[in-house]
Amino acid sequence: MESNLSPSPRKLFHIREAGIYGSPERLIVGQITHARKYAGIPVSYRKGGVENAFIAELTDLKIPHLELTEHFTGDLSTSLRLAGMIRQYHPALIVTHEYKSNLYGYLASRLTGVPHLIHYHGATAEDVKVKLYNAIDRWVLRRARGIITVSEETKRRLVSAGVEEANVNVVINAVSESAFERVTFVNDEFEPTIPFAVCAGRLSYEKGVDILIEALALLKGAGDRLNLLIYGEGPEEGRIGALIEQHNLSDTVRLVGFRKDLRGPFGAMAFLIIPSRSEGFPLVLLEAWAQGAPVVATPVGGLPDLITDNENGILAKSADPNSLAHALSRAVRTPEFKKRCGAAGKWLVIEKYNFETQVARLEEIYDRYAR
Repeated sequence: MESNLSPSPRKLFHIREAGIYGSPERLIVGQITHARKYAGIPVSYRKGGVENAFIAELTDLKIPHLELTEHFTGDLSTSLRLAGMIRQYHPALIVTHEYKSNLYGYLASRLTGVPHLIHYHGATAEDVKVKLYNAIDRWVLRRARGIITVSEETKRRLVSAGVEEANVNVVINAVSESAFERVTFVNDEFEPTIPFAVCAGRLSYEKGVDILIEALALLKGAGDRLNLLIYGEGPEEGRIGALIEQHNLSDTVRLVGFRKDLRGPFGAMAFLIIPSRSEGFPLVLLEAWAQGAPVVATPVGGLPDLITDNENGILAKSADPNSLAHALSRAVRTPEFKKRCGAAGKWLVIEKYNFETQVARLEEIYDRYAR
């Protein structure tokens, strides 16, 4: 357990298990490094003593953190160890960031009396096991002292699941100053004469990458030329690979795995594609805009509230291959789409989606709940 924590009267625990260093983890780090009133302390898991990617990144960044041992998935004794940490470090508030941490945090809060907030980033439901976890999470969400979520759409979903509307606070996502830094990227997958797009995220059913592959087959059939890099891992990877082969797209589409830092490809790409069936507030959208790249997306979740069609991106009519193929064709055939719409997106991120604004809003909420 790390113990190099400076004394502070207003500590706050951020609790999250993390197999990768992805969007929620980057948000936690951004909130901690931009905090003004609260000393944020990330807490993550060593399941079976194995370090996870979040802990490794926190160590590299020299951010003081705590490591919570979990012997096996669903080990409820983890909440007892978390309660011991709470009694040792005396946080004014605990904030949890995914379903397992939500349950452990809820139980530890009941044991210690320290208020508990849930930062709800969204959910997937790709198999029976995850659906069971989501059912347990809904039980916890309905009992949480308060919930922070990322968009009005995710708030509506929580309320429809039985969460008290007054307990749900919407706080938009943000990116740090480093998201604007240019990073050298060499495209060694395709010929440079044809523009390439990027799709980045977990390869799960909700993310709709299969819709994108079907749309690209239609796009190719219509004579439009576009290459695609797909960054990510997940349960749909095998199915997506099979679809690429089925539609003879191996020469124009690459599955390139998870990449922690996407600034290089985002800065070099023609545009980002978000083909989701459901969505909250994807951080990759802000990160693409920060690099001056526009987005083509399906009109789901909070995306219609973020994207103004033909101003900072293009919205498909619906989340299906035909609609997405039409939107992609518009992007490929629109002169100076990247320059004009990418610049508008970058300006929006600079003006609105920064950590100073987000942290100020979060700390107002923390003040209401902290002991």
